[in-house]
Amino acid sequence: MKEKTGQLFKAVGKKIKNLMTPARYIVLGFLGVIAVGTILLVLPFSSASGKTIGFVPALFTSTTTVCVTGLTVIDPATQLSIFGQIVVLLLIQIGGLGFMTTTTFMFMLVGKKISLKERMTIQESLDQDSLKGVVKLTKRILAFTFIFEGFGTLMLMTRLVPALGARGIYVSLFTAVSSFCNAGIDIMGKDYGAFSSISAFSHDPVVLITVMVLIISGGLGFLVFNDILRKKRNRPLRLHTRVSLSMTAILLVVGAAMILGIEWNNPGTLGPMDWGDKVLNAFFQSTTARTAGWTSINQANLTDGAKVATMVLMFVGACPASTGGGVKTTTIFVMIMLFASVFRGRDEVVVGKETINTRTIKRAAVVTTACFLGSFAQALIIWATEAAYGVQLSVIDSMYEAFSAFGTVGVSAGLTTSLHTPALITLCFSMFIGRLGPLTIGAALLNTKKQSANIKYPDAKILIG
Repeated sequence: MKEKTGQLFKAVGKKIKNLMTPARYIVLGFLGVIAVGTILLVLPFSSASGKTIGFVPALFTSTTTVCVTGLTVIDPATQLSIFGQIVVLLLIQIGGLGFMTTTTFMFMLVGKKISLKERMTIQESLDQDSLKGVVKLTKRILAFTFIFEGFGTLMLMTRLVPALGARGIYVSLFTAVSSFCNAGIDIMGKDYGAFSSISAFSHDPVVLITVMVLIISGGLGFLVFNDILRKKRNRPLRLHTRVSLSMTAILLVVGAAMILGIEWNNPGTLGPMDWGDKVLNAFFQSTTARTAGWTSINQANLTDGAKVATMVLMFVGACPASTGGGVKTTTIFVMIMLFASVFRGRDEVVVGKETINTRTIKRAAVVTTACFLGSFAQALIIWATEAAYGVQLSVIDSMYEAFSAFGTVGVSAGLTTSLHTPALITLCFSMFIGRLGPLTIGAALLNTKKQSANIKYPDAKILIG
């Protein structure tokens, strides 16, 4: 009997192992981290009051930290104990690095050899074309992360230690990690008011610029910096790197110009500031809208025009293989080039002397469409669920919250803390899908085996436009 039971378990285990694709490993890994985080945060000693914060707040907090979003229903500084804050910090770091990068780091610490299956999963998580050098790349990612977070901590300490004393060291480290990982979760509420984010430093260029540098560095993506470091004489940067850098710069400048022009005289945001602070905070708003979640000005006081501009930036997001979310800069670039090619009557999408392959174009189209429809669906769900509770929300504010969740940004017009449980649960799903991407989720749920190349179906005739 024992022998048969053992054989049964072995057969089931083998079946499960065969079903586990790299995409499923990634999805289940993130779900596992969220589950562990929820369990830890729901414990009474994670709360500052000694009483549990409740399951839904714990689940939402764990999801928003692992998905490095930043939308919060509790203030970590005032409602979580030191233990709870450290749990949040670790979840942010794991979420920013990615589940497989963190796992690889732990394996290296204990001297465990990285298997082929694990290398394939790392390849999937970093969106690499080849297995070659994925472990070496992971080591560079870890080194790059710790260097930037260390730099950010030291820079922030020059301001926070004089202001907060010894506590400033801890707050500086937390802020640096949260900024680089594009989480935007803060523990400054104890010192400057609950849910204050970084608004207390809206006139401090050292703090704002340091946070912006960390956000942009984490949002550019590890592959970009790896390509820059490996650049040799007479070898141009990869198209991916050139697109990521140029799109980031364009979005940063154009976004800041739009915010500056729209909010210049708004008494609730940039209006009372001098011109230098206006420019600095406009650039900060443009930067944080690219999936970071920090706020130096009150988001609820933004005009509808500024909210729409911010939603566009949130939708685009950061670069691939980064700590940020959104549809990604390279995806939008591919779509722009596709439109340009169609209008020019060209069958191929050509950038310089390189052709973008059909697979990349299809993936870009799917991601853009899925994220756009998903964001609008989420906005409708928020509006409808709150209406069922007798709460009439503005359409713009509902869309702002939805785009922020799907793009894993974390800025809010002040809705998150007042939303009811159904809306919060749907936001958890949005943040999760936004962090992993619809393609990874789809690959994990569906059988994505390629069809035989020998099968060729006749061309369909469909009128477009």
